[in-house]
Amino acid sequence: MEINVQENKERYISREIWLLTVSGAFQRARIYAHHVSPKRKAEFRTDVRSYLQKLVQEQYRNGPVTASTHIQNIQDLCNQISSKFGDLLQAKRFRIGVGQKLLNLHLKYLWCLNKIEMPPHFPIDRIVLEELKILGPNTNWTKFDDIETYKEVIANAEKTAKDLPLAEWELTVFQRRSPQ
Repeated sequence: MEINVQENKERYISREIWLLTVSGAFQRARIYAHHVSPKRKAEFRTDVRSYLQKLVQEQYRNGPVTASTHIQNIQDLCNQISSKFGDLLQAKRFRIGVGQKLLNLHLKYLWCLNKIEMPPHFPIDRIVLEELKILGPNTNWTKFDDIETYKEVIANAEKTAKDLPLAEWELTVFQRRSPQ
């Protein structure tokens, strides 16, 4: 039996990226309803991972994706997951805030590893909302479920970033704000 070290390395990194992506997108989001079994959660995560891998393969690995296509991808992701797994989700919905974080964080990791070209946007989270000074007492990215709210944050970031691409701007902001 021949061991392909490079394939094993790629598989390992892929799994690690997925674990970091899920952790970053789901950890504070309380996405699951109370009655969901660990088996159903695992099925859910497997299906979502497959969906993201297919999306990346079909669109993001083929070159840059426009902002409008990216926004549509976020909406489609949330709608597909909600339709298929609504029974195990809080309020039967995979919210835009969680979906954008999942997709954008996954793309950020792939971009940083030079697996894809620069994504059009970035993961919206508390760090970004604080940097943009649009955090109110009830502002919580995990609760966003309106694509217009997402677009407003992106528009605000575009003004703040000026001529810098959004993904580069957020990477700089995140580095400045992350604990050493």
